[in-house]
Amino acid sequence: MDLDKLSYRAYGNLVCVIILSLVILFTLFPFDFGNVSLRDYAIRFVIYFLMLPIYLISREKYDNPIHAVGLNKCFGFTISFYVMLYVLIYLMIKYINYEIAFLISSIFTCLATYFTSRTTNNQEEIGKLFFGFKKNGEPSKYQDIVDFIKYHPLDDSIYEFEQKLKRQDDVLYLVYKYRFIDNLTFKEIGERLDLSNPRITEMLDKVAFAMRINCKI
Repeated sequence: MDLDKLSYRAYGNLVCVIILSLVILFTLFPFDFGNVSLRDYAIRFVIYFLMLPIYLISREKYDNPIHAVGLNKCFGFTISFYVMLYVLIYLMIKYINYEIAFLISSIFTCLATYFTSRTTNNQEEIGKLFFGFKKNGEPSKYQDIVDFIKYHPLDDSIYEFEQKLKRQDDVLYLVYKYRFIDNLTFKEIGERLDLSNPRITEMLDKVAFAMRINCKI
């Protein structure tokens, strides 16, 4: 299944379902129902479940969290992280206690969100290795268009091109506007228009090709 073809909403729902399934699986594991009380199952469930909001809240707390290039990579990283985290929690519950398991796993989760944000000094190395984003200063394949819009804001050819684009396709115009005028990220564009990264790239390539011809860039 190619996850890049999914919308962000559908992808988010899929990831939530899988993570909640992992929570239930690890809560019940090793399925020794006769020797584990309902209270213990409830505590386990709460610990496993709380890692999700802790991850989401701490990730939003840091400036510019790194996002994977493509939903397939994002899915692989996210599910691998939660499996590794839940295995860690399971081992600590089994060999230590609930309190230490919750404390260590919470710290581990917060550290993970820190090291996958652009607030950390080694952001470029981590991002390049796991996420594939460009280093600071590395030019975009649309850099000529970005520079043309930036340095020729009153050029009549830009206005004429935008009007043609509006008449041709409203969504195509919005992708152009969000990326080149408003400087939104692919994630932000995807969330606003419910488009996947490959679809956004396809539309931007189409816009870029047309604009280079129309505006003689």
